[in-house]
Amino acid sequence: MLVDLKGEVASSSNESAAIFQKFEEKSLGLFSNFDQFIDDARSSNETFKYWDTFIYLIQKVENLVRADRDGDWALHLQAVQALLPIFAAFDSTNYLRWCSLYLEDMYKLPDTAPGVYQAFIAGKFVVKRTHGKFNAVGADMALEQTINRSQKSASGIIGNTMKKKFVAIWELIYHEMLAISNLFRELSGVRSSLSEERVISKTEIATGEQKVQAIIATIERNENPFQLVPDQVKLHNILTQEVMSDDIRSQLLSVMEIGTKAYETLRKERFVEKSVRFSSTIHRTNLKTFLSIRKPEKENIGKSSGKKKGRRPNEALN
Repeated sequence: MLVDLKGEVASSSNESAAIFQKFEEKSLGLFSNFDQFIDDARSSNETFKYWDTFIYLIQKVENLVRADRDGDWALHLQAVQALLPIFAAFDSTNYLRWCSLYLEDMYKLPDTAPGVYQAFIAGKFVVKRTHGKFNAVGADMALEQTINRSQKSASGIIGNTMKKKFVAIWELIYHEMLAISNLFRELSGVRSSLSEERVISKTEIATGEQKVQAIIATIERNENPFQLVPDQVKLHNILTQEVMSDDIRSQLLSVMEIGTKAYETLRKERFVEKSVRFSSTIHRTNLKTFLSIRKPEKENIGKSSGKKKGRRPNEALN
């Protein structure tokens, strides 16, 4: 059934929806079994747990993209909330600071700006320029795709960016030039590419399939981290087979717990109790990675000479 579904989607057939519905009806019992499989594998295989956590992180990013494409305000807030512990764990301090403030303000919208809140619930926090589904984009992306893109065109500001007066005039009359261009298209019967619903071509589908097969080939050539094994497996690099040290394993396998604790502490101190200024320094977690196992420990610095203690050239060869 899965093979049939994949073939119908690739050929853009109308039968794909019916096949998917049939598959959904028959697969409901698989979900509980699959969840149990993941729980058992995470408890016995540290490498499985590491890569399963990686997939979890990717799903959070996908939810954020989906919220923008569908104009789903509730999913947008949920996705941002889920990403904050990730920002904390991986020392993305600017994202952590300002997304925390952004989320706190957005949760207060029903009271502070009910009109704006209702507009956002209706999907007006994103820009939708064409008909269809899953094609809205954030305001910043829409700006890049329109005005900023036009600036780089033949009638834009290329070659005159150093002339402040020219740039200012262009920005003031841009909307008038766009209106004339749209009127010309309407009178001449020429349709803009933005007015047409984009359909994924067979070439793009084939390219995507090639990339999937390349990933599968890489996994099969090295090691499948999701394959169950009878013995306990410690976290290791699937390419080099290096087993990670206890401190690296402890941090990488607890990345979500570390990030959640750091974010909850930040929110409590800066937004609830307000015992720490919002602008105060956010301390880094300095999470260890697979590369940490190859980094030598820093040598002590000699206080008497004020110079670093290092090996002589001939000692490095021994």
